[in-house]
Amino acid sequence: MLKVIVTLVVLAVGAYIVNGGWAENLGALYRNYKQSNMSLTEFWRGVICKRK
Repeated sequence: MLKVIVTLVVLAVGAYIVNGGWAENLGALYRNYKQSNMSLTEFWRGVICKRK
């Protein structure tokens, strides 16, 4: 039963991303990460600090 619920949640989130809800923001975040030449942990620390 838990697998079914998890699968439905993953599909719902995936559909939301594909429909453009988060697609632009994730794309921009990925481009910024690639251009920053930082490690992933350094980049996420910077993102988290900027959000606070």
